[in-house]
Amino acid sequence: MLGTLEATANPCSVEANGIYYGRIINSTISNAITNTGMTSGQLQFQFVPTTAGAPLYPNVVSTPPAATVNAPDVVVFAPDTPNPLIHEFDAAYEWQIGTNTAVSVSYIGSLGRNLPIFIDQNLPNPTSTITYTVAGGALDGQAFTVPLFTGARQTTNFGRITNISNSVTSKYNAMVLQIQSPA
Repeated sequence: MLGTLEATANPCSVEANGIYYGRIINSTISNAITNTGMTSGQLQFQFVPTTAGAPLYPNVVSTPPAATVNAPDVVVFAPDTPNPLIHEFDAAYEWQIGTNTAVSVSYIGSLGRNLPIFIDQNLPNPTSTITYTVAGGALDGQAFTVPLFTGARQTTNFGRITNISNSVTSKYNAMVLQIQSPA
């Protein structure tokens, strides 16, 4: 963490905080090293219930299928991928309004930058759509229709071609009001 500010003057106080650098998790780096698209490298097999020889859950495959069954996957990092950066901060002002009572107002925020996203750039063309209906919550009963990607992938020599880029950002803002008094 970089930078912390705290000031206290009775009967009030103010505080704030700073910046955190994230990291690219080891499994992401490992996938980029091992999933190079080489048939002699690490292979992954995908089964659906209709696949011949697919195990029933929770069983596992007793012998792996031939390497030609599934095309190898490729995982690549976008050029110059930086580590994630998160600004987390809060500013609080607290003051005493009685012998045993304090009131505070706080602003809490977070800004995420360079957050990773994983995009399969070798999806099959959408062949139809599928509709999902939300059950519960604020969107209860609403339906969402999205493309359904089935069939052969665009580049049939490979399975998933996953591009890891750092194009995601996030933002969180909140305010907290609090009254503290002994019960």
